[in-house]
Amino acid sequence: MKRTLALTLALLFSLTLLSGCMSEALANILKGDKPTADPVPTKAPAAEVVNPLKEVKGPAEFLPLGVVIDAPAGAENVRYSVIADAIAEVQFTHSGCSFTLRAAKAEGDISGVYLDFVKTEEWPFKDNGLSASVSAAKDGATLARWKMNGISYSLFTPDAPAPAALAAIVGAAAGNELQPPAGAEVPGTEVPGGVVTAPTFTGTGEPLLYEPIDFLANMQITYDIDGDTVVETVKLTEYQDSYGMDYTLLEIVDNGESIYFGNGDADMPQYGEVLCLMDVIPGDPYVEIVFSGDMMSSDYITHILRYDGKKITPATMASPYDGEVYTGIFGHFYGMGEDGSILIDDAVDALGSFWGMRDFVHEGNMRFGYAENSTWTRLGDYSELWDMEYGPALTVKLPLPIYMSGTAPEVLAPGTKILVTETDKESFVNVVLQKGGWGRIDLEWKKGSYKAYIAGLPEDDYFEYLPYAG
Repeated sequence: MKRTLALTLALLFSLTLLSGCMSEALANILKGDKPTADPVPTKAPAAEVVNPLKEVKGPAEFLPLGVVIDAPAGAENVRYSVIADAIAEVQFTHSGCSFTLRAAKAEGDISGVYLDFVKTEEWPFKDNGLSASVSAAKDGATLARWKMNGISYSLFTPDAPAPAALAAIVGAAAGNELQPPAGAEVPGTEVPGGVVTAPTFTGTGEPLLYEPIDFLANMQITYDIDGDTVVETVKLTEYQDSYGMDYTLLEIVDNGESIYFGNGDADMPQYGEVLCLMDVIPGDPYVEIVFSGDMMSSDYITHILRYDGKKITPATMASPYDGEVYTGIFGHFYGMGEDGSILIDDAVDALGSFWGMRDFVHEGNMRFGYAENSTWTRLGDYSELWDMEYGPALTVKLPLPIYMSGTAPEVLAPGTKILVTETDKESFVNVVLQKGGWGRIDLEWKKGSYKAYIAGLPEDDYFEYLPYAG
């Protein structure tokens, strides 16, 4: 079944107006004299100082504050807090970025973010004549602020979100569609072989063929892929060798000459799920061929191929396990991000197996690697599977060292249940606890082993069962 990239954010939020006044504690917070740029207040260093941050179970506990907010559909690692008995806060990850959403019946800036922003724009809402003030820092950190019906809102991410994703999340929180400025949109672009309409792009400024030309159904397409104004024919050819093994070849016919890819020099899918043309690498005249599918038993491969009129150059990647360079990207092609990144989903082995997605970027010379600060993030909602036999939730067997909220060192007691949500496959996993909260576990992957070590002990020692696939 062919999967396509879509960002579906339901309008989950409603605005509830309740009577009340701004508390004195909130007024002090809004004075703007906090020394930290961290949007999340830290724990008080001394017992006599009251911690203004209180974690709560869900959005229903925001009702006494006169506001209703929640994370959008598709969000992960969601946490709810109340600050100084006045500000509602929801932290979550979405679209590869970490977000902090706040709301309060108050005037002024409630974000708690004190950064030097290099650009601020007003993004209008579609229907009510209001707008959100969107500020961006040099490193891509973004803060959106708006006000509706006497309630102030802020949405902050230290990452660099795509404009469409940011607009969708703000729009969901506000219950009104947010419009990025027209200058951020790329118009339809004339290319040899057809007219391509590209959506929002804010990277290099080059128009990209984000909407793929899909030819999986026909297995053949005629298009100018090398930019020489002469169209080529691109098609798949299947054959069996003398041993009865099935192979899939990709064939390009240019001026009557056939050029093949896949005859023994690369792993090829037995079952193709994606076959399309996309301008994956901007700044050159070529349109890349993307072929992705299952080699065998849910082992996916994605090939990104460039034809320059003479030869086919395949994309390569370096293995994170042994440093070897392989043709293709291991995993299934999920789609293309609006910043030009490639989205790959695949089975990920980290304290068991889970299906996750990660951003890859072109590093030059047809080499792809992990996008900076990207991680493998679990796809799907597993929140109701805590008591499923043999996973995906893990039961702690030995006292387990963990950094709660990513910073506070603690030890989880035997019997605690956790669920892996994210990993870089190099140094850590993030987990959520069945009893609430989240934490980070430091891992060490030794060369030649797909399993990890925790505080010097093999991972198996710490858990009753690790649900690895295959």
